[in-house]
Amino acid sequence: MTGYSYSEVPQARLFSSVTTQALPAPRATGATGVTQNLSYNAAGGASVESSPFADTTNMIQVCVWPSSTGGIGIRYEYGSPAPNASANSGGIPSGSLVYLCVRPGEVFSVISADSNTGDISIVECA
Repeated sequence: MTGYSYSEVPQARLFSSVTTQALPAPRATGATGVTQNLSYNAAGGASVESSPFADTTNMIQVCVWPSSTGGIGIRYEYGSPAPNASANSGGIPSGSLVYLCVRPGEVFSVISADSNTGDISIVECA
């Protein structure tokens, strides 16, 4: 994506790198050993929250597992106090693995980007 800074990347380009290959089990260098698995609700339902991140967590690895019902991905928020994910929140496409910088004690909130439900895994990294 030459010529773009992260904040300038059009939304369509961010979602263009979705893979249809099987994803490896979530594992990150510097992992604290804490993995959280969440099942999220369809858009319009209640967002689902993780547990607060450990005191040593500065980054998380989020794996959005491909949905058997063809879901397009998730909407998410994170912070402290715990935010609620909504249709206006950031998005991650189904079948993606991303890293996000976080602070200890923050909470990750997730909801589907469409009418499908699904699962994510969060690995806390030091």
